[in-house]
Amino acid sequence: MAPIAHHASVGKIAGHNWLQLYVMDSDGGNQRMLTTSPNSIFVPCWSPDGVSIACVIEKLGLETIANIFEIDLGGGDMRRLTVGRKIDGRPAYSPDGAKLAFQSNRDGNYEIYVMNLR
Repeated sequence: MAPIAHHASVGKIAGHNWLQLYVMDSDGGNQRMLTTSPNSIFVPCWSPDGVSIACVIEKLGLETIANIFEIDLGGGDMRRLTVGRKIDGRPAYSPDGAKLAFQSNRDGNYEIYVMNLR
C-alpha cells in the first residue's frame, strides 16, 4: 500500500498539545512518527518523487513564527528551507520537484514565493 502523511497530537509537552508528523500505509498500518518537535507541525506536502515531505513548523510565543522544513523519508533527516521571524506556509512542490512555492508575510503582507531546491 502507498504511504500517506498524517499529523496527530502526541500528548502534552510543556502544557501544550503539539502536532507531529507521521507516515503510514493507506490502511492505517505501519504507522511511523517522523517528527518529535517541541512545536507543532502543519501542512505536510509530499515531493513528486515520494522521497521527502515539506512541512511547516510553527513556534508560538510573543509572536508566531512559522518556517518550512523538508524531511527525507529515507534517513529521516530534516532540512530547514526558510529562516526568519515571519510566517511561511502552505508549501507546494513543482511537478519536477526542483522548486517549492509557499506563502509568506515576510514583506508585510502575504504573497507567493518560489525557491529553488536543486
